[in-house]
Formats: sequence, C-alpha cells, structure tokens
Amino acid sequence: MARNLSAPALNKIAEKLGSEPITIIEVDWIDGDAPLPYADRSVGTIPGKILEVGTLDNVVNVSGNNDSQQLSVTLDDTDGTIKAILDSHDVHQRDVRVYQYFDGLALSDRFLLFRGKISSPVTWSEGDRTVSFDILSQIEDAEIGFSPEEGQFDGIPEDLIGRPWPMVFGTAVHVEGVPLNEPHVGTLATGVGIIDFLLPFRMFALDRIISFIDQQISDWLSANGFSSVSQASNSGDEELQKQLEGFLANKQRFEDSRTDTLLSIVEQGKTIAAPFFASNGFSAITVTPLFDSFRVFGGESFPRGTITLDINGAKFTGAFSGVTDEFVVHSVEHPRKGEPLVTPVADGQLFAGGPFGFSRFIPNGNVIGDTAGYFFAEAGAQVKVASAERQQFVVSITPGTVQGVKAFIQNNGRRFLIDVPEDLYTVKTQSYGAITATIVELSDALSKRTDLNWDDQIFVTFQGSVGPNTVDIMEYLIQQNTDFNIDSTSFNAVRSRLANYPSHFALTDRKQILQALNEIAFQARCAIILKNDTFFLRYLPAEPASADTITESDVNVGSLEIFHTGTEDLVTKFVARWRATGAQERDNKVILRHNVKKYGTKEREFNFYIYNNVDLVIKSATYWLIRMANTWKKVRFSTPLNKLNLETFDAVTLDFNSPLVANADVLSVVEKADYNSGTRQLDFECWTPVKAGTMEPYVFGFPADVDQTLVFPTQPEVNEGFDGGTGIGRNASGVLPARNDARRGVRVNYDGNSDPFGFEAAKRRNSDRGAINPSDTGDQNPGAPAIGAAVLFDERLPGPETPAFDNVGFYQVVEPTRIDIATTKIIDSRNLAGDGNNIATLATFFAEITGGKLKMATDAQIVDANDRQIQSQFDFKYDDDTDKWGAGTAFLQE
Repeated sequence: MARNLSAPALNKIAEKLGSEPITIIEVDWIDGDAPLPYADRSVGTIPGKILEVGTLDNVVNVSGNNDSQQLSVTLDDTDGTIKAILDSHDVHQRDVRVYQYFDGLALSDRFLLFRGKISSPVTWSEGDRTVSFDILSQIEDAEIGFSPEEGQFDGIPEDLIGRPWPMVFGTAVHVEGVPLNEPHVGTLATGVGIIDFLLPFRMFALDRIISFIDQQISDWLSANGFSSVSQASNSGDEELQKQLEGFLANKQRFEDSRTDTLLSIVEQGKTIAAPFFASNGFSAITVTPLFDSFRVFGGESFPRGTITLDINGAKFTGAFSGVTDEFVVHSVEHPRKGEPLVTPVADGQLFAGGPFGFSRFIPNGNVIGDTAGYFFAEAGAQVKVASAERQQFVVSITPGTVQGVKAFIQNNGRRFLIDVPEDLYTVKTQSYGAITATIVELSDALSKRTDLNWDDQIFVTFQGSVGPNTVDIMEYLIQQNTDFNIDSTSFNAVRSRLANYPSHFALTDRKQILQALNEIAFQARCAIILKNDTFFLRYLPAEPASADTITESDVNVGSLEIFHTGTEDLVTKFVARWRATGAQERDNKVILRHNVKKYGTKEREFNFYIYNNVDLVIKSATYWLIRMANTWKKVRFSTPLNKLNLETFDAVTLDFNSPLVANADVLSVVEKADYNSGTRQLDFECWTPVKAGTMEPYVFGFPADVDQTLVFPTQPEVNEGFDGGTGIGRNASGVLPARNDARRGVRVNYDGNSDPFGFEAAKRRNSDRGAINPSDTGDQNPGAPAIGAAVLFDERLPGPETPAFDNVGFYQVVEPTRIDIATTKIIDSRNLAGDGNNIATLATFFAEITGGKLKMATDAQIVDANDRQIQSQFDFKYDDDTDKWGAGTAFLQE
C-alpha cells in the first residue's frame, strides 16, 4: 500500500535542496461545483490562503483492523468568500484532498497525502477573518442491512420496528426467521361451555324404553282384568302385586335415569353461549343460553366481522362487538363433533308380526352408544382464530436458497428442533423497492396444529449466493453500502489465503459498515484499511513483502526509540464466543490461555460469529492469542520526507548497523506514519515480531507459512510454564463421561469425512492451549454444513395395541334354578294375538318329567311363524315297528 509518487516528485524529494515543499488543499464546498484549491503560498492561480496545517496523524490499530487519519486546517478568509459559502451551504462531510507539491514541478506531479471529509465544528472567526475545521478520513458511516422503519410502510407492528432482516452469507444453519405477521392469540376472560350433544339422544332412548314399559304394564293390566294400576295394587293377589311392583320398579329406574340426564342438560346449559337444539325426528329438546357473549383479553386486535374462534378445540362462530374485546356468539361446535361417535339408542330386537304387519321393537333395557362429554373452557384458556392464518417469515435479504425449515416442539418440559413438513410451507421472494427478501410462508400457524406441541417460530437453513469466502462477503458489503473503491490486488491475494476458512453466518443486527468490516476482518485474521476512498486488505498471519528498508542513515539523529506494546493491551485469557446454529439458546465458547504465569490473568471476550465450525474458531483465536498474550518490541523514529512513500500497514526492513532490535535485520510493520508539516519530517512507529527480552524474531510472529510441524506453544514456553493457565487443575487428566452435545457443532463435510471435527482434530487440543500447529500449510477447506434428510414425527403409523387378558377368574358354580312346569306361569309380554290371554304354564307344552327327561305333550299347540292364523294340535303317531313317534300325516303318505 505504499504511496505512489511520480518520478519528478521522488527526484525533488531526493535533492534535499531547493524550494520548500508546498501544501495544497482542494475543498468540494458545493456539490456539483468545481473544487476550490488553497496553498500555503500562492502557486500560479492557487491563492496562498492556508495559514496553518496541523500534523497529519495516520495511526493503525492492528487488533481493531483499521487506521485513521486526521488533519486540522486554518484558512484565511479576509475576502469573505468562504463565509459566503458557509451562509448558504452545509459543508459538513464535504470532500477534501491534501497534496504535497514542490516548486518547479507540474501541478500534475503533486502527490496525494490524504483524502477525507470536513468534520464539525467548522469555525469562522470574525476577529481573525479565518475559517478552521478538521478533516477526518473516517466519519459517520452507513448502517448495513434493513429494518422496516427505514422504509415507507404504513402500520408497522411495534415488534418489527428496529428488528433487522437477516443477511445470510455462505450456508447459515437455523437462521431465525423474522415473522412479518403473527397468529391472533387471546385469553378467555370468563368460562364458557358446550352441552354434550349426545346427551339428548340418551334421553330419547330412555323415553323409548319407558314407553315400552308403559305398554307392558297396560297389556298386563288388561290380561289380568285390571283397569288401572291402583286397582291391581289393591287386588289382594300377592303374586300379581309382585309382578306389578317389578314393572313399576323397572319404570322408576329408567325414569330416574332420564331425570338425571335432563338435569345434566339443564346444568350444562347454564354455561352455554348459543341456543342448543337436538331432535331424533320424534322428540326434540331446546336450551336457551343465559348469555350470548364472552370477553377475550387481547380480542380488540382480532379481525372484525364474522369469524370462528378455537378454544381448546371447540369452535365458536360470531363477531367481536365494535372495537371491543367482547365476542358475540352465533353458533358453537363441540370439539368432538367430527369424531365417529355412536349416537345413543335403546338396545333390543325387531320381531315380525306386530300390529298392521309392522315389525315390533322389543328393548332389552340397555342404552348403547357414546357420550361426547361436557366441554368447558375455564377463564385463562387460550383463544385462537380457527381458520388458517398464513404466516410469513423473512429469512434473508441477500440472495440464496432455502435448504430446510425447522421449528421447536415441546414434550415433557424439553424442546426438540424438528423438520417442518414441506407441504406446510412455500418459499418465495418479495420485492420491497430496493429490498428483495426471501420469505417462507406457512399455510397456518404451527401452534394451531394438534399433532405436536409446536412453537410458531421457524429456523431456516439457508445457502446464500454470497460467500463463503470471507473476501467475497466483504466486497459485497462494501459495494452494497458505500461508494468507496476496492483495491483488487490486495483483495484477490487475501481471497486465495482464506479459501480454506469459509464463513457461514447470518447478520441479524444492523452495524455500521466500517464496524462490520472490521469485525469480520478480525475474525478472519485480516486487516481492512480505508485510505483515500479505497479499501485495502491484508492477511496478517502472512509475512508481508518489504516496501522499503530503513537504515540508520535514514533516521533523524536522536529520534530512534525502542519501546514495547502496552501492558494494558495484553490478553492472556482469550474467550471466543461462537454458534453452530442460530437456534442455540446460548453461545459456545473456546477459551485459550497463554503467558498467565508471566503476566497474570488478563481476560477479553470476542464474538466469532462468522464461523459455525469450532476448528475455524480455534484457528483464528490461536493467532490472536499469540499476538495479544505477548509483549512485542516496537520502534519509534523520524525521517526526512524522502520516506513519504511509506504508509500504515506497509512492511519495512529495519537494517541497523548494530543489534538495536534483533541480532539481524528484522521485518517490521508500520503502525503510525505522521506527516509533520511544521518540521517537514515523518514520524513513524513500527511493530516488530520480536518478543520483549529476546533478540530473535518469534517463530509464530507471522505463522501462516512456517513449517506445519512446528508446535505451539514452543518447547521453551512449555518449559517455563507459560502454556495454558496456572490453576490447580492445570495438569488434571482422565476421562469425562461422553455425551452428545447438540450445541457443539453442525455436521460438516471434511473431504468426505462425516466427522464434523475430523479435519482439524490433529491440529488442535481439547484444552486451553489453542491450535497445535498455527501454520496454514496443509489446511484444507472443510466444506459447507451438510443438510441431511428430514426426519418427521409422523413418518410411521403406530401398530395395534397388545390385547389385554380377560382375567375373569373361575366362574362360580351355583345351584340351578328350579322351575315347576305344572305351576310356573309364563307370560308373553308381546301379546301377539292381541286378546290379552298371554299367560300359561309349561305343562301346556310339556307333559311330564320322568326318568330325568323332559317329555313333550302330544296335544301341544303348534303355530305358523309367518301366518299366525294357522295353528292347531300337532298330529303325533306312534310307530310300533321302529318304536318311535312321528308325524301322523307323514304316515298317511305311504
């Protein structure tokens, strides 16, 4: 990055004789107008209006990866021309260029010392008739990214104001999508119920059984010559009274059940908010609600007009009243309404031969069927919109491809991140003026699904079109957010250096562009420099090429000083925070220690957000540990203007006759280069890779290209106990229980090796010492995070349950019931003949029981089952030859 000077300018500087150098300043006071030049003495048409120029401070902060330049200027304004400009124009941040020039040269041979912008305050002095201001190389810079309040949107939700939309580079894993809308969710302010819609049908079934019992009683009364129950009760016939009591007890039992069922309907109806009606075609029941609305906390944000609310699976259709949270109910639907439930009915059989040729139903006293259950939602229940609410999430405003979508489910107090089925979402791009966003749109809120306990927030694995090379990412940010140029030579050189260290991340906050570039460069072990409207890039671990040599003859007499990096800058405990995925609740950490024994514990924490791979974090953190945990020699000196070609971050060889810094020539890096216009000299400060107390460059001062077998810390450092920390557990060892730590990293391909840590495993320790081999030699590109096949919870259907054993034990052996066929009366409750004469003894069909066998009477009556009019005594005939009874009519056919 050495300053480019023309040959005539270099010759003029080399003369060291002749005219004094002249400073020329050009100011772009007015946008669109030609710049106005000023000099410290008149040069041709350039007025000599420069009264004072301060020292040009040019300082680099290597760990901060930037440099800054500042210059103070005072101009003569006796003629008031500058004051006139100030009266009508805001000159803050206008461009200024500072040149060095020598008499006798063409103006085209002047060389640029510094480019910057005017910084407030701009002061005009009436007494002195002067204008003074500062020129800065870096002033207020632009924010990168986008958040909605910056655009021209109406009604931006509060939670979206100031929330940046992600910018994805490389392949970022589990980027948290920014929801553009959310499902409407409220809280029920008062309890509300729904009647078990099957209860009325139980009552209808009981009515049918009771009706049948009433018919039984009526037929019995007729058969026994009674006109009323009261008459039968007072008949004095003990046996008939017992029969009547049985009929009445049956009826009372079913009437009690009916009363209980009706009472349940009535009590449930006290909490309903919509009329209830049920009918089986013969009977009906209607329940009028005591209220027709309920309140929903947060309901004022729900849609207006007719909507359906979902409360614990129940559906309430209605509308919110005005702009209030009161919901007026029109209709309801029980949560089990759609299930294949069996409507309760009276169980029994159909028999042919009823009146008028109809079949006759004979109940058996049982009610079969299901119950839906009474539904009641207590105050505090969650209220949702039942209809689908499409949910949109912004996942990136940089171009790329969605590779997978996940969301958390909760089970037994634990959270699991699982794939969202692909049929539940679509991916699209949406343009908002200059912003083009990739959006994942869900067909409905995940939390409204009933299969799993889903969270609504989604996390997306996104493969960006920019990256993963870190240089490509920085170029993109510069081009999208600044008007500055890029030095292609330095960027291309660093691009090849970083090929094996890919960046996969999402920027989810809005940073100043220079801040973002500095942070990214630091994590990638680089320095990015903005100089004269051009960005330059330097790969710090690589030994730079020397831009010049400084000998003792170049140094002004008495100006050479050797000093050290400041104690306040030491970092002996380096904490690197990083994340494998954006779904992590907390950061992972890499903790490295060095020189704690020498300097004590001096801790700093850094965020390595560009890497989602632990090996890349350790690689960078080890480099910075080496730089920050050691005290380095620095050199301060001044030179004549013949070294004007040197700038900050240039490498210079210190070639002194005596071993002032090291035993041999040493390559150093310029960290400060000030042009002192008053003394006409240059003041330099240079960092050297020589540690305090040594006279040789440290082997890992520039580690990129050293022998890949060299081990850090070095053996002398280990011997001194400078490796790692000094705690009581410094040498603790053993085997800790193995566990699968899901936060540690994502699966990354390492040249086909599925082990996410296989590539660098031999080059790092699972300890606080850092990477074993800081060299870049032999490193390989680990690849991008690999996305496996989605595993869904509903891929396999459950099999049948194992049937339970019917453990009923042994059946009890009891004395058989004895029935006297001569006296026991049998009743046919059907009374199929309709004459009431439906009582008889078994002796009318069976003649006797002798020899342990029941014997049929030959005078028994037979009836045709289909034609009841055909009935008579059966024609029995005894056959002496066979000694058997048979049908007499059949004998006649012989």
